[in-house]
Amino acid sequence: MSAELGELVRDPVVVLMGVMLLFAGVRQSYSFSIADAELIKQYEFMFRIFGNARRRIDATDDNDEIRRILHLLGDAALGEHAQWILMHRERSLDQGEVFRMGS
Repeated sequence: MSAELGELVRDPVVVLMGVMLLFAGVRQSYSFSIADAELIKQYEFMFRIFGNARRRIDATDDNDEIRRILHLLGDAALGEHAQWILMHRERSLDQGEVFRMGS
């Protein structure tokens, strides 16, 4: 009885494993095509930069220091934007992505 049950369960489990591997491969390929990993790294990096700038601005009352921090923050934001453009210029935009960017 247990041998029959084992054979009965084995085939669906093998098929499920194959489907899960296929799904993981498709998801990884899609993530690469839209650059999820790179974007996540950039967003985390900029989040830390903006957080550090906020803490430094809150810690000082010197207007010259605040201007210097904001100037450096602007430079960092422009640099990040340039990296984003370079990363995405090689990837074509499909119609769905164009509409998603507009909203």
